Amino acid sequence: MDKNLLVLLLLIPILIIGGDLYLNSGKRNIELVTLNSSLDEKTVQISDANMAKEDIPKMREVIKKLKLQYDEIIRILPTPQQAEILIKQTIPIADKWIQFTELSPMTKTNNKMTVKTSTGDAIIDYSEIQMKMTIKSSFAKLGQYLQELENLQVQSVRKLVDVANLDIKVEPNSEQLLVAMEVKTYTLGEK
Repeated sequence: MDKNLLVLLLLIPILIIGGDLYLNSGKRNIELVTLNSSLDEKTVQISDANMAKEDIPKMREVIKKLKLQYDEIIRILPTPQQAEILIKQTIPIADKWIQFTELSPMTKTNNKMTVKTSTGDAIIDYSEIQMKMTIKSSFAKLGQYLQELENLQVQSVRKLVDVANLDIKVEPNSEQLLVAMEVKTYTLGEK
């Protein structure tokens, strides 16, 4: 009886475990496949994260360079308040060198520029402030006036002033030049 009882005691757990394995093996296989799939996804995510981690120093260097470029742009571009002062300064300095024959009021145009970056396109909002003028001058005085424009400052900082659409004609029967041009400056943003 001891042998029969011992066999029965050993057989019952084996039957229970075997039956459980037989009846639930499909569910367990599905769970294993799901867990393996999840493990594969996590492995790919870890690999991507490790590659991104390697790019961090490069991105920091790119950001550092962009910051330096941005700081330089901010240094040479006037603020919106400074832009008006800057353009208005073109008139008093002209009195030393030239005679105005026509002067149009300042106009402001808001623009957008798309710039390609390593992370995609970036849109920059900027404003262009301009004044059109026609002047009479000699070559030498025109050169001096353009030099003064290049050196215009606001609060002791030289700012970007652009002369565009420069059209120089010699007046008939005179040594005077008739010069049409636009004086422009730019600000970041549309304010």
